[in-house]
Amino acid sequence: MIIMKNNTLKTAFVTAPYRSFDRFRKGGKHITNGIRILGGELLERGLSDVKIFDGAFYKSFEELVKAVIDYSPDVLAVPGYTDSMPETEQIFDNIEAKIKITGGPYSSARAQELLQRCDVVFIGEAETSLKKIYEILNDKGADISKVPLFDIPGIAFSYNEEVVFTEPAPLVEDLDSISLQGWHLVKDYIGEIKIANYRHLHQEFANIMSSRGCNKSCIFCSSNFMHGKGYRFRSPENVEEEIEIIEYIRKEKGLPPLKSIKFDDDDIFARDLKDLEKLFGILAKRGLTYTGFASIKAASEDVIKLASETGMKSVFFGIETHEDRRKYIGKGKLTDDEIIETLEECRKNGIFTSAGYIIGFPTDTREDIEKTIDSMVYLPVDYPSLNILTIHPGTYLWRYQEQHADEHPELRNNPFTYVDRKRFPGEPDGLPSPHPKITKKELANLKSIAYQRAYTDENRIFRLMKSVKTPFDATRAYEAIYDFRMRE
Repeated sequence: MIIMKNNTLKTAFVTAPYRSFDRFRKGGKHITNGIRILGGELLERGLSDVKIFDGAFYKSFEELVKAVIDYSPDVLAVPGYTDSMPETEQIFDNIEAKIKITGGPYSSARAQELLQRCDVVFIGEAETSLKKIYEILNDKGADISKVPLFDIPGIAFSYNEEVVFTEPAPLVEDLDSISLQGWHLVKDYIGEIKIANYRHLHQEFANIMSSRGCNKSCIFCSSNFMHGKGYRFRSPENVEEEIEIIEYIRKEKGLPPLKSIKFDDDDIFARDLKDLEKLFGILAKRGLTYTGFASIKAASEDVIKLASETGMKSVFFGIETHEDRRKYIGKGKLTDDEIIETLEECRKNGIFTSAGYIIGFPTDTREDIEKTIDSMVYLPVDYPSLNILTIHPGTYLWRYQEQHADEHPELRNNPFTYVDRKRFPGEPDGLPSPHPKITKKELANLKSIAYQRAYTDENRIFRLMKSVKTPFDATRAYEAIYDFRMRE
């Protein structure tokens, strides 16, 4: 490991407020994993003047920008996500820095667009490339022109009015090697994080990522583009080390002890059973409750029983659409009977369930959308949610939309150039309707109807009432239903 001695290089990692435009958002407020990890990588290598400005924890966008300007960074690093791209652009436009860099899903897939505002775009996982650049900046100071960018893997940059893409950077195979020191950069936010009511966790929680990757190929998701296909896991011991750091910081800040963990993995059940027993056993030993995302296929009877016995309070499944369309979107052969069996097993073991649905796939018929809404209402999920499809760069659907632009009234004579909320108002904000024949207004109306039907369904309310065993869970259930009804 190269230890950096140039401690005068000031680096600001900044995230724009997530869905800052969404006044109905009732979800949680979490620390951003990516910038926390990258900040920790630099901190561990001796770069002491690193700060994280996480937009979720500022009262306004203006307050966030002012805080970064007051810091006066040499390097401004802002990840790019579809939902907050306009704010990301404003951050770059309003804050001066000698070097500006970006990464993340949107930036990785739209490098040419981002290079209008940045010096370097990191493609995919950025740990290896970022450290290589900083090893050179350590000697050269904040001057990107002195860095031999052609030799840095996994980046894009402008050269002689051309966009240059270097060879891909290797994935981080040993996730235990990733620094955990970034938690010390976000200690001021730890007491302000919030978890959504439907998760049935305590507010004294932390979000942790214990794996990367996914073995599915969903046509709407950029996980394979960013992390490759397949899973890589951190060891249970390494996860426990991270929990100990969080507990230490909470104690140092005078905060109540940690009570809950939210796993940000694509599938928390994807490990083999022996490894799960170790990981979940650590949580049980520490008296922590937890939640996570999971696939129906991985949620076997044994896994659900183990999760229940070790403190899992809730789990989120991706169902996405009705039975006949799941194979088309990349979910494989997943039947309603399999889903119902898994949901009932969770209920029997005291685990609350939530699930995501999507409407607006470009080849959906109106009948498909109606069937998806019916599925949302009648499958026995405790807390179903439904979103209008966002077509993200780097996905199969993005390429599909580009290839079929002539079929799309909003794109036929005016191709997409950037996320533009004035040109494309409504959900998905700043993007055209995902469906060539159904407007965003129509999709929004269908979404409202779906929530109204799902959360006035007598069977769902009755099941939830029977599942609630404590005053804490009764309060969470009541507030969660209210939150979802606000989306009508």
